[in-house]
Amino acid sequence: MAETMKRSWCDVVWNPWLGRSGVRRKTSEANWKEPLAWNRSAEICNSCRREPIRPRLRDFPGVTVLARKTRPRVFVGWLMDLFENWQGPIVNAKGERLVRCTTGLMAGYRTTKSLGIQRLTKHWGQWATMADVRRDAFRVFDQCQNLDFILATKRPENIRAMWYTDQPHSSKRLEAFPYRQNCWLLYSASDQETLEAGIGSLLECRDLAPVLGLSLEPLVGPIDLTPWLSRVCCDGCNTDTVAEGEEHELVADGDRFPDLCGYGRRFPGIDFVICGGESGPNARPMEIAWLRDIVEQCQAAGVACFVTQDSGPKPGQQGRIPDDLWNVKQFPEVAA
Repeated sequence: MAETMKRSWCDVVWNPWLGRSGVRRKTSEANWKEPLAWNRSAEICNSCRREPIRPRLRDFPGVTVLARKTRPRVFVGWLMDLFENWQGPIVNAKGERLVRCTTGLMAGYRTTKSLGIQRLTKHWGQWATMADVRRDAFRVFDQCQNLDFILATKRPENIRAMWYTDQPHSSKRLEAFPYRQNCWLLYSASDQETLEAGIGSLLECRDLAPVLGLSLEPLVGPIDLTPWLSRVCCDGCNTDTVAEGEEHELVADGDRFPDLCGYGRRFPGIDFVICGGESGPNARPMEIAWLRDIVEQCQAAGVACFVTQDSGPKPGQQGRIPDDLWNVKQFPEVAA
């Protein structure tokens, strides 16, 4: 299910499956082919290095991103979580349980009815699992190198175990966990308690993706991000008042030592923060002071921050948010 959303920090939403009502429904084959079409459209735009002609723009719902010549951003995580540990059946739109066929003309996802059998046998494959669908989603990511996929999760502790690779996972073999340049990882938290519960697991994934971020939406309480923001400091005297690459003198108890301590070095932390209030008929209120504090923390650390919305019944509304906060729409710079 792909559709444009009122999410100004992405261009389109793509869901490999939907996860409501206690079932996991794999989306249609047409939906699974859409990222490939968007990728081709973005590739054409990159090759000609000019604004694509209008017929090509129709191939990609996020027209504005192609027009401004930036990489399209695809949000994966609306109504589903890529890293959930679902053990139940995978069904189609009709609620029929899916079978994973691996050989022959029937390869793919089928139902026992379409296979012409009454029950599953070894000859026809196995019942489809979440691991099957997740593996195929990662294969889509790998095929679409002209798109950036934003993967949001409430379960960062599962990321490494579920990070797809053709090689067997091993804690002693880092190459078993491939680095994906076109995937961003976001941990969804709403207050200090939920942040601290999963931030450590997210930061352990630095070797998997170029961007590690936070989705603080809905924001329902004050949050101190300081310990986990990227910062420049010296690992010799542990001061954070130096600039990156700047040589400085060792200072202790107000006395300046003649010898130089070392150079300022950047210690990686969170690269990107999305923050905003809750929307809907029962939206919990967000205090503007919480929002301003997060923005100021990010600005002090040089971390990209994107303010999305005020709390209220309708999504994407500025509401009570003053203009100086509402205009904070930043993205991290990612090296090619």
